[in-house]
Amino acid sequence: MTQIERAYDGTIPFALMVVVLLTTGVFLWRSFNGNEPLGARSIASIRVALLTASVACVLYVTLLPAQVGEGGSELMPFTNLDSYAGRSQAIANTLLLIPTGFLYALNIARGRERPIRNLAAFAVLFSVGLEVAQGVLPIHRVVATEDVLIHVVGGLVGGLAAFAICAVAPRRVIAVTAA
Repeated sequence: MTQIERAYDGTIPFALMVVVLLTTGVFLWRSFNGNEPLGARSIASIRVALLTASVACVLYVTLLPAQVGEGGSELMPFTNLDSYAGRSQAIANTLLLIPTGFLYALNIARGRERPIRNLAAFAVLFSVGLEVAQGVLPIHRVVATEDVLIHVVGGLVGGLAAFAICAVAPRRVIAVTAA
């Protein structure tokens, strides 16, 4: 949570993530209600744009230079969960990648072999990439193995939610979202 709060008092990244979530929700709602003025190609373009915006928000929040501290690394995961701040940070890190995992899964839900394996690979590579970037760039951030694990869980939760929605969605919605 402190990462989000530090980024301009939390307003800009939080607002961007809310916009991504609301926009996704509106398009899903419109798809389920059959009020779809856009073609399949437009919907696919919108899904890719939302995924790009979500990834940009995550990069912005996680790679924003820390205003205090010298950075470092924490190799032992889950050592700070006994404090309120540690639990809040773990929850925020989980929630941070749920929209990205959801939108990634929507983009690969149909027409790909082994989409869950692709989702897991994306979540792991994206999470490891974030932590490597935090360690390599001069932004004074703490590199933590717990962040990798928690980000992967968040990405998988979001992706599995998208797969579940696609599995129960009517065929007309699946046809539009898969194109």
